Amino acid sequence: MKNRNLLPQSYLKIIVLLLIFFSGCTNSSIKQKTNSEEITQPIVSEIEKANYRHLLLFNFNENATPEGIKKAEDELILLQGKIPQIKGVEWGLNYNSGNKAKGYTHCFILNFDSEEDLAVYIAHPDHKAYGKILHPQLEDFLVLDYWVKN
Repeated sequence: MKNRNLLPQSYLKIIVLLLIFFSGCTNSSIKQKTNSEEITQPIVSEIEKANYRHLLLFNFNENATPEGIKKAEDELILLQGKIPQIKGVEWGLNYNSGNKAKGYTHCFILNFDSEEDLAVYIAHPDHKAYGKILHPQLEDFLVLDYWVKN
């Protein structure tokens, strides 16, 4: 007696492959929808985990003395011990040999947990006192505040 299949073996394989293919398409569109919702929804959750940075670039004027510049460096670093909202200070001098730095010689990056902590720092009396030491020696300065993206 012959064994009769309703569908030959090759048709069955094609149907299974098509089912897998179309179920994959459905899943990927769900994933895309989920991803777009994640992108438009809570970027805030990433920001809450990130660090907030306050970047300062200084271009000292021609009247600034080496002693005055050293005092400006030291006093800014000391603010970390005076203002608890500052979580860290990183700084360095520009070593770019080209003319791309546009006169900026010093870079400071202050670490904060939030924009609110930066606002406390900005209004703090020790920060204002530091400004009186720094500003007479500056030709120009640049400030950028940003959330670190990992």
